[in-house]
Amino acid sequence: KEKEGTGKSILDGIPKTMPALSRSQGIQLRASRTGFDWNNVDGVLDKINEEIQELKDAKGIHEKEEEIGDVFFTLVRLAGWMGVDAESATRLANEKFYKRFKYMEDFCKQNSISFTDITMSQKEKLWEEAKNNLTDSSN
Repeated sequence: KEKEGTGKSILDGIPKTMPALSRSQGIQLRASRTGFDWNNVDGVLDKINEEIQELKDAKGIHEKEEEIGDVFFTLVRLAGWMGVDAESATRLANEKFYKRFKYMEDFCKQNSISFTDITMSQKEKLWEEAKNNLTDSSN
């Protein structure tokens, strides 16, 4: 009797040690080449909405972790449909957040204000100010 899982897969050879977003992109690209993909970007967007609803309904940490993973995985496919590298896009988002957050912290330090003591409303106002005042490519 033939054992299940002993055959080669088109997904073989994608290193498990790759960054998670890059690995997701590789897996999905190979699957897409076999025709296992949505017909258009709207299908991906619908799937994201479905996955977000499943996340909202998730119970317990393990189910939540699984559903968040599904959201990330589907967002990676959306990036692919839009011609965007998910890993690069995430790096850019990290840097943009970092610069804006640091702007907020620096503002508070320069004005002798404790960042942790200001209200969320004040933090949101500072965030908008950071968005407006940082004019480099990460804005």
